[in-house]
Amino acid sequence: MSHPRILVVDDNPVNLGVLVDNLEVHGYEVLVALGGHEALDRVRFARPDLVLLDVMMPDMDGFETCRRLKADPASHDIPVIFMTALTDVDSKVKAFAAGGVDYVSKPFQIEELMARVRTHLALRQAQLDLMAQKASLEEEVVTRTEAEARVRYLALHDALTGLPNRNLLMDRLNHAIAHARRDGTQVGLLLLDLDHFKHINDSLGHFVGDALLEEVARRLRSCLRESDTPARLGGDEFVVAATGLEKPEDAEALAQRILEAFRPMAKVGRHDLHIGSSIGIALYPGDGDNPAALLQAADTAMYQAKKKGRGSYRLFTRDLSVAAERWHVLSNDLHGACERGEFVLHYQPQVAADSSDITGFETLLRWNHPQQGLIQPGLFIPLLEEHGKMVEVGRWVLMTACRQNALWQKQGLPRVRVAVNLSAQQFYRGDIVRTVREALDQSGLKPEWLELELTESLTLDDTETTMRIMRELKALGVKLSLDDFGTGWSSLGYLKRFPLDRIKIDRSFVRDLVSDHSTAAIVHSILDLARSLDLDCVAEGVETTEQLERLRAERCPGIQGFLFSQAVEAAAVPAMLATGLRPADILSKSDAA
Repeated sequence: MSHPRILVVDDNPVNLGVLVDNLEVHGYEVLVALGGHEALDRVRFARPDLVLLDVMMPDMDGFETCRRLKADPASHDIPVIFMTALTDVDSKVKAFAAGGVDYVSKPFQIEELMARVRTHLALRQAQLDLMAQKASLEEEVVTRTEAEARVRYLALHDALTGLPNRNLLMDRLNHAIAHARRDGTQVGLLLLDLDHFKHINDSLGHFVGDALLEEVARRLRSCLRESDTPARLGGDEFVVAATGLEKPEDAEALAQRILEAFRPMAKVGRHDLHIGSSIGIALYPGDGDNPAALLQAADTAMYQAKKKGRGSYRLFTRDLSVAAERWHVLSNDLHGACERGEFVLHYQPQVAADSSDITGFETLLRWNHPQQGLIQPGLFIPLLEEHGKMVEVGRWVLMTACRQNALWQKQGLPRVRVAVNLSAQQFYRGDIVRTVREALDQSGLKPEWLELELTESLTLDDTETTMRIMRELKALGVKLSLDDFGTGWSSLGYLKRFPLDRIKIDRSFVRDLVSDHSTAAIVHSILDLARSLDLDCVAEGVETTEQLERLRAERCPGIQGFLFSQAVEAAAVPAMLATGLRPADILSKSDAA
């Protein structure tokens, strides 16, 4: 297979362009189909070695396309990798049931996709080699038996770690449930997802990532009983089926044992890596009476464990199921919400600490759901990111905020900057420079009145691409600020390299500023650092006069928080700009509270 032929099936021209360019650079011959029917025709005549298949297409979805490919004897052995923004367990199960060998979540990382492509082409080559060997040595019974055993092994085990794969796990789990039903015991299903594994792949490469997955499998085996079944579902997801449990505490003890086994640092080449994992636990019969139900319950619990702070485990409860159902409903309702005009912007003032004059507003996105009312951003922003909608919605936010600020200025109100948060998806995949330029041009807002807020996790990617985008944004004349400073990967090095204008002290530091001496010392150091680098500074989450006075004593230039105002609708801003926020108003408001 000197130049493997890959068929890319996607109705999105942007996705096609990115995939074709990268696949051809890696030496693959690439064919393209815009829909399911066209894909079936191309497979029939071109016989590709692998198919990259989008799930959501207008004429025929990816699941049905894959089922028809697998039903055709001429194409049933061609591996299919699904590309999908759907991340729920049902969709993953449906993808494998349709005959797919793997799935990649959108928006995908090219290096991760290329690694999957290489792996499955290697497996296909291995299968072809085995088939050729089997044909040539058909009369040698022993060799043929070994070859067939190897094929069976590959069909039931993960190629990288050697652990059972999904097929073998489901088979063993069915047997375990049958035994538990007869013996009156319980079966525990533990779903493990590695914390921050994507960062390791992105920053250190897939060879290091694969080596870490092998180490995870080794440690997992070391802390299980002979009767337990560890398996790898794909990516960084692992599962343990534990039999003969008497009570939920037995499953919790196993989860704790796994976390303890992962605790020592892993030496991978020259890297010392931390293995963090979040574990969701489901139990038969209480949480489900079949493998699919248990897997879904464990997946729900695992995501709750991640929300709790990562590096922990969580038992499934019915309350979690209700939350997951709401999450699923909101996921469906989110499609088209922007087009239907359901998103609104609220604005929270930023003021000068010494005078309390309003210096700007942070733009905050809200979802006005037609049935459920105002949905908090902590719930729907992750959904936008999962479904790849942040670029589209972020473009709307930028345009709306710029038009609104330009309108306030035309009304003769005091000129202030408006700050808009940027997600990593917007920054790296949304042609953010062109989007900002268009928002400024179409609104007529001068660039000095627009500020773009970046997160620390975004600026951690200290690459030439990051630097180039920042320089191009600065060339437009806009301001750049670093949001939630101090909570992630703060580095004096990138503060010096990046063309930033302002840093924002995270609300967690402001909350404990008065009561905790260590926190006060951190805030003092951050403000000294900002002054030494000639950076403006804004403290977020100011809610008490004591916090305000302490920040004034530390000479913090800017303040933002409920002590001054919550985020308000655009209609309330003109009156606020016209009258200002006087210290007497603030103090009386605080006394009244």
